[in-house]
Amino acid sequence: MSILLTAREISEKALRKAGVLSINDDAAEGPELAETLGWLDLIVAELAGTERCFFFIPDTLSIPLSADTPSYDLDGTLGADGPADGIQFPIFATIATIDNNGSETPIEIVRRRQYEELAKKATTGTPDRIFIDRLNDPKMFVYPVPGTGASGLAIKLVVQTFAPQYRLSQSGNKATGLRAAWQLWAITKLAAEIGDGPVRRLPKSEVDSFRRDAEVSLNRLTAFENREHNSMPHVTAFRDY
Repeated sequence: MSILLTAREISEKALRKAGVLSINDDAAEGPELAETLGWLDLIVAELAGTERCFFFIPDTLSIPLSADTPSYDLDGTLGADGPADGIQFPIFATIATIDNNGSETPIEIVRRRQYEELAKKATTGTPDRIFIDRLNDPKMFVYPVPGTGASGLAIKLVVQTFAPQYRLSQSGNKATGLRAAWQLWAITKLAAEIGDGPVRRLPKSEVDSFRRDAEVSLNRLTAFENREHNSMPHVTAFRDY
């Protein structure tokens, strides 16, 4: 398997690509490294906010439902079982029994307008839809609301997390969460950003070249690597009937 680079190693390669470090420099230090880590934070955050990235989708979450409770603070409810990098947006939801002995039933994730248009949000019953707001500390609203005495139900939720924080790790010796194939894109994109003024003011033609290369790389990644891959049809030997 190709080596997985730390945030620091990606930053150092971007600094070399932008001409800030030479091949003879052992490592980046001080403000140049800190600024580059900050820009790595920004570009991966944008990626995670504009693409469904399967490497930022953790195990399915389970949120137990309580009687007469229409809303749930997801971070508080999940506690230590929640993703370390928080919840950026939901992808898919089902309702199931907590003990997993019953079947899971898909339920709809609705938009705020659809939820706000419900005339009686306190209607009781088995939930068939949820709404999750877009705040950094998200809340989940269920409808209908499990009534008094209801127990044993849970929402199973597939989500995408926010990107990790790299800037807060002063040394940068932290895993990026990126799969190996995305590292060249990150280095090239990062070289364009830091070479456009934050660390070094490169000629516009050079910055534009980095940006074009990064865009080509991103297009190729999203077209194939950033996909789920299922079984291919079986291929049999040709028979001339």
